Amino acid sequence: MRTLKFISVFLFILILLLVFGCQKEVIIEVPEEKSEETSEKLSETKPSPTPISIYIDEDAPLFLKQAFKKVIDAQPNNFILISKIDNAELKISVKKEIEDIEFYTEIYTQILVPVVPFYTYADNINWNDIKLYWQGETGALDYLTNNKSTPTLLISNDTLTSLTNLLGPPAENIPINILSIKEILELSWKDQNIWSIIPFEELNKRLKVLKLDNIDIFVKKLDISSYPLTINYWISGDEEGIEKFKIALSNYLNKSRDVNNLTTLNMTGVTAMVRGTANRMEKKGILYPGEKIAEILKNADLTHISNEIPFVENCQGRTSKESIEKLIFCSEPEYIELLKYVGVDIIELTGNHMNDFGHEAMLYTLSLYEKEKVPYYAGGKNREEAQFPLLMESNGNKIAFIGCNYWGPAYVWATDENPGAAKCGYEYMCSEIERLKKDGYNVIMTFQYVEHYDYNPTDQQIIDFRRMADSGADIVSGSQSHHPMAVEINNDSFINYGLGNLFFDQMFNLGVRQGIIAQHIFYKGEHISTKLITTMLEDYSQPRLTNQEERQQLLKSIFSASKRLEKISSQE
Repeated sequence: MRTLKFISVFLFILILLLVFGCQKEVIIEVPEEKSEETSEKLSETKPSPTPISIYIDEDAPLFLKQAFKKVIDAQPNNFILISKIDNAELKISVKKEIEDIEFYTEIYTQILVPVVPFYTYADNINWNDIKLYWQGETGALDYLTNNKSTPTLLISNDTLTSLTNLLGPPAENIPINILSIKEILELSWKDQNIWSIIPFEELNKRLKVLKLDNIDIFVKKLDISSYPLTINYWISGDEEGIEKFKIALSNYLNKSRDVNNLTTLNMTGVTAMVRGTANRMEKKGILYPGEKIAEILKNADLTHISNEIPFVENCQGRTSKESIEKLIFCSEPEYIELLKYVGVDIIELTGNHMNDFGHEAMLYTLSLYEKEKVPYYAGGKNREEAQFPLLMESNGNKIAFIGCNYWGPAYVWATDENPGAAKCGYEYMCSEIERLKKDGYNVIMTFQYVEHYDYNPTDQQIIDFRRMADSGADIVSGSQSHHPMAVEINNDSFINYGLGNLFFDQMFNLGVRQGIIAQHIFYKGEHISTKLITTMLEDYSQPRLTNQEERQQLLKSIFSASKRLEKISSQE
């Protein structure tokens, strides 16, 4: 029995081997038993990074606190604001403390600028006088007002905080009004006995920017550390953490003064290198007229010159009886060297004399500018070219120039076939200005208007210039005037009714010897300031900077005429 059972089991195993013996080998992997250490790693959750703790000095101005808070709110996993300085990894302070600090650097540099109403004679303010005023000696700044009275300081709360950090608390007796920037701008046009200190980025064309200890804030090569109203805010702590925070902050806080976004443009009055001016150029050198103002003109990013007459070979403009008696004007071709010497970047062609020697002379003149790669506008080979605006871009600022000749004579105007100056046509000009504004340009409109030897513009001139301002021109400038004229801000446009002579031989009275170089400042796409650089013509050809007495006399005449314009506006 046992033998039979054994045989049966043996046969069963044999059958199984025969059935499965031909099948492919099957390997079954048995997972290894996890170690205790591996199990623990898998069960762990990766921890979140610990935010960097930041302390902000309570004396920091509000605008800085708000910018810092935006960073912290936007990146709560990276930064956290705490109220105790001892527990902070990063510390932001208004003063540089050197106690137990691993690393510190500037987190923000604020540039403050002293300003006064535009119709102010003063050009400079002394830092020591600001400190005396702040300490209670209010008479220290009476030279800022035209009537020598004590000026009231208008500042915002943020600026008050910044100045207190710099100078300590102000004396109780100084006249201070705390206002918004908007309120300061409105009041500055109504009250001449005020002054203000505002951040660079808040500058506005309605205010006159003062030099500080004779330092011009618009000079690009300025060592800003030497400027007294430079205020640094500091951050200390771990260098890597600081860098991380600074990168995040750059999305919410721009530099206070970025010269890479700054453009200076010089606009000048009448140039006509003929008669007495040509005579001096022949005797004393072609560059002689520009020797005393060349650096001012060259140092701007862009310099405009309205050259009103054509270049003609063998012109003899200094000796020709016809030129002297009949006012038929031309210049020798080599006189273009004077324009190059003073750094011309833009030529205006609205002048009354552009076709005095015929169309060939005008075309020859255009060829000289093209050869020298000097762009021109408001004149050209035909009407279409003459009317076409000149478009430029400088340091991110888009600037368009458009101009026209109002007065004539008729032969100077360009036609469909012939060269000349652009004739004024208000419909096309207004339309073009509006189009250029929509395209993001600062528009400069220049007129060759009726010559009027007075500081006061004519009533019709006021109407026509304001019409261009109403269309959106940022700057409206009279290139025709041999005599400086009033200025005004109308509908947020800056209007120069006349700049006077630059290179022209008129010396018969004080008004024609006086001149203005209007230096317009653009920043981040906006016209933010204008400086009136005043000149006096000598030797029938050579302008120089005015002395202080001459400058005040000219500004007084211009501003008196400007005040008359305000009365006209209030009566309309």
